Amino acid sequence: MECAASRHVTLCDADSRGFIVVAFCSAILHHWMCKIPTEVATLTIALQAWLKAPSIKYQIRDELILKLFFGCHVEPAIMIEHLQAARRREIEFLYLVNRALDNNIDHCLEGMPQHEYVRAVARGGQRCTQATIEWLDETIASLQKLEKKAHLN
Repeated sequence: MECAASRHVTLCDADSRGFIVVAFCSAILHHWMCKIPTEVATLTIALQAWLKAPSIKYQIRDELILKLFFGCHVEPAIMIEHLQAARRREIEFLYLVNRALDNNIDHCLEGMPQHEYVRAVARGGQRCTQATIEWLDETIASLQKLEKKAHLN
């Protein structure tokens, strides 16, 4: 898969479940959304069956959460660094999602059947990212208090 520097989308072969895999970097989201190839819109039989099947419970698989769970085994400063780095990544992602919601989605997909679905996914991503940033801020603040308390003792 090529990334942002090459500025193009890679259409891959079907994966093990029969889905057509489209790989792209967030930096080229606008380019991708405005030039969706018709092959992507054609669903495989496996993808149609998967879309009709009930969804499983939402699962979070985040290495940072696992590290935080065991965070008492390292200095608070280490976890604070991890959390601050995650916050920077979330801020960058939120910027991209906001740009997509402000410009790209409506401009590129208006009148197309997937328009409202893509908007809903982007709004969900926006809200989850905002909540994650709030949680990161709260967690960083609480660990900073813990760090100060440890220095006083």
